[in-house]
Amino acid sequence: MWIKKIQIAALALLLCTAVSAFAQKQTDISLMPAMATSTGDFSESARTILLNKVKEAITAQGHASAGPSRFILLVNPEATDKQNNGQNMMFTYTLQFSVIDILMDRNYSSFSVQMGGVGKTPDQALVDAVRRLNLSQSRLTASLSSAIAEIQKYFNSNCQDILAKSRVYVAAGKHEEAIGNLAFLPDMAGLSCKKEYNDLLLSVLKQYTAYKCQAQLTEAKKEWSLNPTAEGARSVSAILSGITLSADCKKDFDNLLSSIKGKLEREQFDEKEFRKTVFTAAVDIERDKIAASRDIAVAYYQNKFYKDYYYNRWDY
Repeated sequence: MWIKKIQIAALALLLCTAVSAFAQKQTDISLMPAMATSTGDFSESARTILLNKVKEAITAQGHASAGPSRFILLVNPEATDKQNNGQNMMFTYTLQFSVIDILMDRNYSSFSVQMGGVGKTPDQALVDAVRRLNLSQSRLTASLSSAIAEIQKYFNSNCQDILAKSRVYVAAGKHEEAIGNLAFLPDMAGLSCKKEYNDLLLSVLKQYTAYKCQAQLTEAKKEWSLNPTAEGARSVSAILSGITLSADCKKDFDNLLSSIKGKLEREQFDEKEFRKTVFTAAVDIERDKIAASRDIAVAYYQNKFYKDYYYNRWDY
């Protein structure tokens, strides 16, 4: 299938991110223009000019994303006619648009407009065609509005199925899979299962936090038992960095801290610095459930996709 999934590495792509923007919070579905890297033999500057023109048009129409988005407007200029008068080349292009959810690998709409340009090189001809292109007079607005309506309809229709699959993962103790699956649901206004989604996401995050807490403490206690020194205490603080203490593992944490304090002299162990190192990156799950779920989902999917789109490196 020509629509390829991307690697989501801290939407190191998009998802500085592709999927930043993965379980991104959005009140409306918005789009980010992109080209497949395999599209034509165009220079980076020509691609940039085309994508800027498209971005300008959908921004004016209220469809552009304010940041990286999993929903892209894929642009594909295809030369359908070429003539050469000796000095210049004249190209006619079919500019194909597709609205795609790169996370679901799903195409919601495709349509095309025509454009033409002249230049001494194919790149110059494309740039000239883009300069002449008037997207405000095309059916772009109606087509994009229709595609966004289809996206909303799709997720409202499939909301319960996605939640049900996540509950199966939860029952099996597969919290990362559950959170990754929930990331398929955009946090959009009007989502039919909004309350159930929020309740389930928060519940899974709390369970996952408790699981991670115990896993970090188990590793930290092992390190301390093998190396009960000032150096070992520093290693323990590194292992526990970012831990979010659940009720179930707070007692174990307190016991480990007491063991370190009892073993080391005051000049060897700075409890205040230890706590600062451990808790600096802690996340308030209740307050930041969307951000927390994005981080976990990104980590889960990191090696499951690959990037094949040119985004023009916009500073979103």
